[in-house]
Amino acid sequence: MSDRNERQYVTVAMAAELTGIPARTLRRWSRDGQLPAVAASGGKLVALDDVERIVTMKRPDHGHHEPTATMAEPVATAMTTATRPLAEQQLATLRDGLVAPLVELTEKLTTAIAEQAETIGRVTAERDQAQRDRDALQVRLSTLEAAYVEVSQSQPDAPQTQPQRARWAFWKR
Repeated sequence: MSDRNERQYVTVAMAAELTGIPARTLRRWSRDGQLPAVAASGGKLVALDDVERIVTMKRPDHGHHEPTATMAEPVATAMTTATRPLAEQQLATLRDGLVAPLVELTEKLTTAIAEQAETIGRVTAERDQAQRDRDALQVRLSTLEAAYVEVSQSQPDAPQTQPQRARWAFWKR
């Protein structure tokens, strides 16, 4: 027997379709321990080689139905026709149940991020403009202070004191 990870599993219903043995019989064999099965979200899964082994064992003794697809055929051929509708249904369920909501959430988050980036860009531009305005006012204030000192030095009767800073110029302290 091959490694468990390399084994190919099918549902009991698919095994019944492949072998021609009623699903009820396969489930009973599983319940009785004659056919190993593993639990899955959609029911029980059985390994194809286990189904082949038990069918080979049971066929001569009990005369069960002949398989509709022989186990010796490539499994891919048998499974393609038997499992395509189920696989498409499972794929649609995954797409509708998992992928579609994630795509929708991603689109909402992308929109929110774009809006935040626009806001950040606008606020940054406003901050940069305020910085340029403050720098221009600072240059203007320095020019006016220099002009005041020059005018006060050119007048001989004016008191020779440092110009007082206005109280509103608190950021220069």
